[in-house]
Amino acid sequence: MKIIWAIFEKIGIDLIQASVFLIFAKLLGPEAFGVVGVLTIFVTISKSIIEGGFKDIIVRNRDISSETISAIFIFQLFIAFLLYIVLYFTAPEIGSYFDDKRLTPLLRILSVSLILNSMSIVHSSSIYKYEDYKTLSKIRGFSIFLAAVIGVVHALIYSSFWSIVVYHIGLSLFSLILNFYYTYVKMSWPKFNHEFLKALQLGYKLLVSSLLNANFHNVLKFIIGSKFSMEFVGFFSQTVRLSQLVVRTPSNFIGRYSFPIFSKKRDFGFVISLLRVGVLYFLTVQIGVLYFGSNVVIYLLGDKWLFITEGLVLLLSFGYLFYNTVLVINCMKILTDGKVILYNRFVSFSLPLALILVVDINYINVLMLIGLSSSLSFIICLRWLSKLVPIGVILEIIFNSIILVSLGVSYLVNYHVLSTILIVISIVLVSRILLITKLKFRYG
Repeated sequence: MKIIWAIFEKIGIDLIQASVFLIFAKLLGPEAFGVVGVLTIFVTISKSIIEGGFKDIIVRNRDISSETISAIFIFQLFIAFLLYIVLYFTAPEIGSYFDDKRLTPLLRILSVSLILNSMSIVHSSSIYKYEDYKTLSKIRGFSIFLAAVIGVVHALIYSSFWSIVVYHIGLSLFSLILNFYYTYVKMSWPKFNHEFLKALQLGYKLLVSSLLNANFHNVLKFIIGSKFSMEFVGFFSQTVRLSQLVVRTPSNFIGRYSFPIFSKKRDFGFVISLLRVGVLYFLTVQIGVLYFGSNVVIYLLGDKWLFITEGLVLLLSFGYLFYNTVLVINCMKILTDGKVILYNRFVSFSLPLALILVVDINYINVLMLIGLSSSLSFIICLRWLSKLVPIGVILEIIFNSIILVSLGVSYLVNYHVLSTILIVISIVLVSRILLITKLKFRYG
């Protein structure tokens, strides 16, 4: 029963949330997503700083004291207030930079979510630590539903980008209330002792890593927003959002579900099996988007969003690389001190951004930089994994990845015959993987 709730908590709830944004996309159009998308750059970076890697630390350490939990809670709340003040007073400058005065009041209101979110991090981390996916599903599900009702009604009445801000504030508020209602976290007088300082030191490494990982898209969005219209930013934001739904949601779910299991057993055979199963999923996604992508975009979002189809095909072609990276980095979190993760994030973040100085900034080129970032991260993870698993497994992963990436890229350059050949090769490849998995399951 736990696995069913785990699937619903990650995939089911994310699909519900995606449906909400599809409704907003149809009602409000690309420009509204561009305006709010620019602001999420600053809010997302701030949220990463507030979390500070403490979420993973709470999950990993089942014996963490109530004094340290309280110290983490106070520390995160303090950082949230500090960042809110910074964003409040810099909002006019941000609006001036993007030459859009609408951004100033929007950012000041949206930043309130930082304070609300900071007060629920400890509680949600405690629920995840004990793998109570049923409670997590209730909290996320009810929060999204209530916030969506308010946001969509606002959009129907006013048809304004403020509707998305209303949704985000409502989501943070309802999530805070429900986390406090469903969760009891034992707290006492906070002590900023050795245990907290040790957590802060490890959290710093995880923080830098998460900043580089989560905010790569935001930096690209910032660059696009400074050079192009808000409508163009909206196209980019929606392309990334849809690709994340198809790629990140299942990848992060498998990562979250396998992380506690691997931390107990430390069995690489389990991880390799998950990597092989991923091939089947991403092959299905690739074939589906190649032949039905345009129709799906028109059906879900409308004709005005058709522009994003090619970009979606491109991003999804790198999906299997991201899936591999999520699983391997989970292993790194257990077996390393975090330095290799930081190195991974830095290289995959900095090199693609450096290329912006020498390439033309357009829709496809920016998305190619995201693909390059995924590729670099994948290569570093594979190099680390090669020291721990047989070389045959590494070669198999490389071959799978080349086939799946080539499948999407060849279609974009109109090599339809090559795409068909690659599909046939991929089907044969998946059949072989499924046979191996079946034989290993049957005979050990």
